[in-house]
Amino acid sequence: MVYWVVATVAPAHPAFPLKRSANNRHFVDQNNLPVFIHGDTPWSLIGQVSREDATFYLDDCAAKGINSLIITLAESHYADNAPANFYGVAPFTTPGKFTTPNEAYFAHADWVIRQAAERGMLVILAPNYLGCCDDGYWDELNSQNSEADARWFGRRPTTANRRPIAG
Repeated sequence: MVYWVVATVAPAHPAFPLKRSANNRHFVDQNNLPVFIHGDTPWSLIGQVSREDATFYLDDCAAKGINSLIITLAESHYADNAPANFYGVAPFTTPGKFTTPNEAYFAHADWVIRQAAERGMLVILAPNYLGCCDDGYWDELNSQNSEADARWFGRRPTTANRRPIAG
């Protein structure tokens, strides 16, 4: 069964962080107003495009009322220079080793996330793409990283003001 929740007066920008409603059936903002998620999936926004192109894309999304994006933090395959970003900066100083973050890469990631936030957009951030059909970080995860390494990477704060959805 699918439930739809429509607010009679939706806020232009939700008050983040989002949280579960009292009945656990939908998301509300910090003012307990229901949030309709109208999103897009620019998975490789951090890894594939320049700041100028990211700005153009985010402005276009905002003009269309898009309020949520699913983005991969560390791209492994589906960007022209993967795993490096548009500027040729790799996410890890030791390839595939999650505990060796390259701060220059993550500074760019923080910039993209902040730009989305400034436009009132929720970023649902996938830490990395583990893959399908030999195209992700699965092999590196298993061969170069321990479970503790993966947990550390998943919890590592960045300089952006990231806050998870309250549980």
